Amino acid sequence: MNISKASEAPILFFDGVCNLCNWGVDFVLKHEKDQAILFASIQSHSAQTYLRNTWGITHMESVIFIKSGKVYDSSDAIMQVANHLKMPYRFLNYFKVVPTFIRDGLYQWVAKKRYSLFGKKSDCRLPTAQEKYRFIH
Repeated sequence: MNISKASEAPILFFDGVCNLCNWGVDFVLKHEKDQAILFASIQSHSAQTYLRNTWGITHMESVIFIKSGKVYDSSDAIMQVANHLKMPYRFLNYFKVVPTFIRDGLYQWVAKKRYSLFGKKSDCRLPTAQEKYRFIH
């Protein structure tokens, strides 16, 4: 799917070579209640162009979630994605009660160490034939 056709659907931008990030995408695909979220690797040219030109985002070191005209990153992005999950996983959203500086501090620590802790792929994740309509290229 082309990013211009994504319209108003929520979009999750993720690190396509990060094993942890790919696990997260697989988790969302498996446990999402409404199959509304679209996915885009931050390594793709179209995602980088869209984020830079539409939202002014040039630093892409975090997961980014765009929904209803708002941009969420770091732990706030995870909390927003949790709203789309089936029970009991939607309860992850209750971590909003933890102050943002603590949530984001933990998020940034894991993000900085994600390759050494979880590994890195040489290429971005390719969607299966059944998933292809959910991924923006």
